Amino acid sequence: MKTAFGEYRRLAKSALGFSSLWLGEDHLLYVRGSGFLLPFSEEYKRFRYRDIQSVTIAETSGLVWGAIGYLAGLLVVAGIGFAFLFNRPPDDIALLVITLLGPLPLCVLFLALLIRHLALGPRCLFELRTALKREPINAINRLGRGRETLAILGEKIRRAQEDLVPDEGDRAASSATPRPTAKPPGLEIPKPTLLAFGSQVALGVAIILLLHLSGMVLAGLALVIAIFSGTPLLMSFAGSLRHPTPDSVRKLLWAQLVAEILLGTTASVFYVDQAINDPSLTVNVLGPLRAFADISALGGFVFYLLFLLVALAQIGIGISGIIRTRQWQETLTRPASPA
Repeated sequence: MKTAFGEYRRLAKSALGFSSLWLGEDHLLYVRGSGFLLPFSEEYKRFRYRDIQSVTIAETSGLVWGAIGYLAGLLVVAGIGFAFLFNRPPDDIALLVITLLGPLPLCVLFLALLIRHLALGPRCLFELRTALKREPINAINRLGRGRETLAILGEKIRRAQEDLVPDEGDRAASSATPRPTAKPPGLEIPKPTLLAFGSQVALGVAIILLLHLSGMVLAGLALVIAIFSGTPLLMSFAGSLRHPTPDSVRKLLWAQLVAEILLGTTASVFYVDQAINDPSLTVNVLGPLRAFADISALGGFVFYLLFLLVALAQIGIGISGIIRTRQWQETLTRPASPA
C-alpha cells in the first residue's frame, strides 16, 4: 500500500494492511477492511476535523502476551531443529540441509517478530469520537504510533476548530493571548544508526576474511564484533519504530536486523553441528573459537555458502544504510527555505 495517494498521506496501517488511516486536507479517511490474510472488502469512513470532539488513547496489556506467544513459537521450532541435529548421523548431509531449509528460516522469522514486537512497545486502543458516533481505529494499536498520530491530529483539529469559540469574551481572550500549538513531530535519525550500520559492515568483512583466512585470532575478533554490534542495531531499530524516522532508513534497519538474526542462527546451527561431531569443542571457552577458526574446512560447501551470502548481505545493507543515513542527516539539518 502506498504511503501517499492524491491529497492523502498515510498515518498508520494494520499489520496485514486490512485497516489504514489517511490524513487529508480537511478530514481523516479511515479504511477498514475485512477478510482472511487478504482484505476481501473495504469500508471507507471520513471524519471532518471540525466534527471531531475527542481523541482517546489507552494503553493495554497485549505486549506481554504477544511476547510470550512469539517466544513459545521460537522455542518449539528451535526444539524441532535441534532434535533433527542431535539425531543426525555425522555423514548425513541431507538431514542437515532439511534442517537449514526448514526450522532455521522459521526460527529467524519468530525471532525477528519477537524483536519487532518488543521494539514497537506497548499496545493501545485508539478511538475517535464525534457527536454521532465513536469509532475505534484498528490501524493504530501501538502507544508510540498513537502518541505520534495524536500530536499530528491535535494541530489539524485545533486549526479547523479555532473559530468555534463559545462567546466573544473567550474569542477576544484567545486572540490576545497566543495559545501553545502542538507541533507535529519531525523526522529524526536515531543517534546510534551510523554506528549500527558501520559495525555490521565490519562484521560482514570479518566473516568473509574468516571464510578464507583461518585463525583463532580472527575468529575471536569476529565474535567480539558480533557481540557488540547487536546493541546499537537494536537501539536504532527500536528508535526508528517509536519515533518518526525516514522510511528508507527504517527499512534498511529492519533488513540489517534480519541479516544479523540470520547470521546468529546460522552460526548457532554450525556450532551445534560441529559439537555433535566433535564433543571436545564444548569443553572450554576456546571450543567455539576452534570451531569457527576454519569454517570452510569444517562446515563444507553448505555452511560456506550460507555464511558468505549473509556476510555479503550485511555489507551491502550496511553500506546502503550509511549512505542513506548521511543523506537524511544533511537534509534534516539543512535550514528550511522561506518558500
